[in-house]
Amino acid sequence: MKEDRKTKIIKFLKGNIINFITLIFLLVCIFYKPNVTVETPGGLIDISNRLTNIQYKALGSFNLTYVSSYRGNVVTVLLAKLLPDWEIVKDSDISNLDYETLAKAQTISLYSSISNATYNAYKSAGVDINIKSYDFYIYYIYNDYADTTLNIGDKILKYDDIEMKDSLEFRKYIQTKNDGDTISFKVLRNKKETDATAKVTVVDGVKVLGIVVDTIFEYDNNPDIHYEYKESELGSSGGLMLSLSIYNALVEEDITKGLKISGTGTIELDGTVGEIAGIKYKILGAAKNKADVFIVPEKNYDEAKELVENRKLKIKLIKAENFNQVLEELSKLDN
Repeated sequence: MKEDRKTKIIKFLKGNIINFITLIFLLVCIFYKPNVTVETPGGLIDISNRLTNIQYKALGSFNLTYVSSYRGNVVTVLLAKLLPDWEIVKDSDISNLDYETLAKAQTISLYSSISNATYNAYKSAGVDINIKSYDFYIYYIYNDYADTTLNIGDKILKYDDIEMKDSLEFRKYIQTKNDGDTISFKVLRNKKETDATAKVTVVDGVKVLGIVVDTIFEYDNNPDIHYEYKESELGSSGGLMLSLSIYNALVEEDITKGLKISGTGTIELDGTVGEIAGIKYKILGAAKNKADVFIVPEKNYDEAKELVENRKLKIKLIKAENFNQVLEELSKLDN
């Protein structure tokens, strides 16, 4: 009887070995979640399809570029091992913030990017820009030396009972305090007014609070061109391209010259273009989608040029230092 039972068990196992292997594989796929992200070449987003109240329509297009990212699991990690343009990136190399806090920071940077892009476009187009309001948000906290109860995402309403109206005046006020002094804040956090504090500390001879404050402007412009973004879109890397697209929608001359123009780069209020991460995947995605031009921040240019030359990509690079300089470079393009 015992032998019969043993034999039956062995036969059952042999007959269902494929099912067992499949089950084990599925369980590993579900529960194996390494702290990595897999990055791959992305694609293009035609910005004109997201703009409202366009004054002049372009023959060509300005396109946002992006990196396609996937959470690390058995399948994506295996593909990254096999495919040459898929790369495994440790989450700790991307950010030391938790997902929720990182999302708040990236949302703030998105709003700031749209605000700065709008300002540069209207200013360079010679169209009046009317600031309706401005808000100040905590964008980053240097945990190594900040002594504060402020959180990323807090909207600053007051500091030491002074209404927050100007970031420059705020910075000047900090310099009037002594090392170790505490500044009190009234902030809007999760739609509720909350009290917070931050202590002044000296870093490299400068009095600071260990926080980064980002200013976001609201405008009442005429014409009022708006960018309709998706909730899944975060970060500031599309600032330059958005500014160029808004500018082109405001002026009669079509600076696209009928070309598919792609690119990336943050933009400051003074028009300075900042570097970004993931340049390799953005250029590969742009080339794959037949873009004629790729506009790349100055600090990313050498990497971009090496990639284009090594891969023999048929795409023209434009080095971007500031907004007006990019406009000048675009004026030299042949359609």
